Amino acid sequence: MAWRRHQDLSSARWPTLHRWLWFFGIALAIWGLQQDPANTYSNKISGPFLDPNLYAASLNLFWLPLAALFLGQMSASKWRSAAALAGLGLIATAFFLAASRGATLAALLLSPLIVWHCRATPGFTRRAMQLASVTLAAYAYARWASPHDVAARLIVTLSDGDNSRLMLWKATFDLILNAPWHGIGLGGFRSAYPLTRMPEENLTAGIWSHNDYLQLWLEGGIITLLFVLVFFGVFAWLAFDALRRRADAAAIEQLGLACGALALFIHAGVNFILYFAFVNVFLGLYLARALQLRGSTPDKGWVLPVRPIVAQTAVLALAFAGLLNLAGHLGMQLFLGGSQYGMQAIRALGHEPNTYEIAHRLARLLPDAPAPRYVMAKQMENVLNAGGTGKAEMDREAFELATEHYEAARRLAPCHVSFGIAEADFLRRHARHGAPGQAQRLAIEVLRDNLACNPRHGLSLYLLARQLAQQGDENGARTLLVFGIRNALFGPERLVLIAALRGLDHPAFAAPYEQLATEMGQRLFYYENNPTAREKTDFWQEKQRQLARLRAEALATEARLAKPPASAARP
Repeated sequence: MAWRRHQDLSSARWPTLHRWLWFFGIALAIWGLQQDPANTYSNKISGPFLDPNLYAASLNLFWLPLAALFLGQMSASKWRSAAALAGLGLIATAFFLAASRGATLAALLLSPLIVWHCRATPGFTRRAMQLASVTLAAYAYARWASPHDVAARLIVTLSDGDNSRLMLWKATFDLILNAPWHGIGLGGFRSAYPLTRMPEENLTAGIWSHNDYLQLWLEGGIITLLFVLVFFGVFAWLAFDALRRRADAAAIEQLGLACGALALFIHAGVNFILYFAFVNVFLGLYLARALQLRGSTPDKGWVLPVRPIVAQTAVLALAFAGLLNLAGHLGMQLFLGGSQYGMQAIRALGHEPNTYEIAHRLARLLPDAPAPRYVMAKQMENVLNAGGTGKAEMDREAFELATEHYEAARRLAPCHVSFGIAEADFLRRHARHGAPGQAQRLAIEVLRDNLACNPRHGLSLYLLARQLAQQGDENGARTLLVFGIRNALFGPERLVLIAALRGLDHPAFAAPYEQLATEMGQRLFYYENNPTAREKTDFWQEKQRQLARLRAEALATEARLAKPPASAARP
């Protein structure tokens, strides 16, 4: 839109944007450099993001175009060159400390194109040596300051492969074959992946496919994949077009912008990059500027000849719909997200925010968003957790309203097993407010829905076994628990299931086993909802020791009473 609307970008607006590119690139690097890797999720710097790969991809987005501008500058003062070189050094240092193999591979593939195209510019040899020296110094510092040597990791990956990613991609492709044309819906990978996940693939959180092209194909269908590939092809064509032309300032800048964009598209083949708005905003700006540098001008009709008022109305309608949707999502982040800055602002003004009312308004604004419904359910649950209202009828209404909101959230996010866990736990603890047997039946239905989506989900197996045991079906409960112990992907899930099974094996110790399983289940539920949180204590090791001590105590007690365990099952 910027390219079509403003034909004077290069003469009036773009020089200012040039300076903003330097500002964003250097600011992004400094953001990461002031971080302590020990306090990050991956033990690598990640800037404003949670993932170092996305951070390194964003640095590539600035590093390659700015390096092209530096190498191709025809005339610049000594001080400006030194400042530019220092800025590139900061970006390179942050880039190597992020230690992203995908970003490094993309930079290695594309930077020779920039160097080759700029080779005939005056003073190239001196500038190239300066840039190479600064880059090597940045890599040497990163290798000294960080235990992650990106070059060594990249060599090992290229020689030995990455089995975890290969298993991810195979499982994703198996899902694609079920819905290759229309996809399963954007954001659906996390819910669908457990259906085809291989037992050996237990090194990832299962949230991303680590290949944007496969994930976009799975979620959005073949049209979405083709849409992204068209942009990939356009940037590749812009790079090729720049390489064919004489290495003047316009061609060098066009090549730098195209390479910065291509770095993202290459990196997206092994990580999750294109799902984030930050990089896509700059991809749009780069496309507008690169097309203009090539000399493209928009045709008057473009696709269909329409009146200007019709085109303007359509653009305004799209902009309004987009801004309305953006406002809703920003509202969820500000008021319902982890930071809750909006709630803090309301409290700072001396008012106590009504979380339920805020969530209700956001649910009306975003009727397809499950989060506001989930928050409303939790608010009603909190009322009952606090002892209720003191009136049985109002408590029953709160119970029914919470159940209604939980069900609505699950309908809007099928296979979001965390919603099912929260609802089943709520129904278990507050069953007395519903009709006799109603809560138990619904909880079993919810948990079976969870297991239909993820048959190996530890918490769902644990809670369903608990429900069956309470109804007297111990054999069914044992079958579920033994299946889970044998097939669980992660150790903490296995510990919860073992504690539950031993509670059945040793009825005299059922209460301490249940307490232990509940504590571990709550911690497991927290980390399922916060996959980037890091465990900074020896919680699981301590629970494993408690489990062993409790087992020894139960066996010793039963030996004194000459009473064998109720089951021969030994996980």
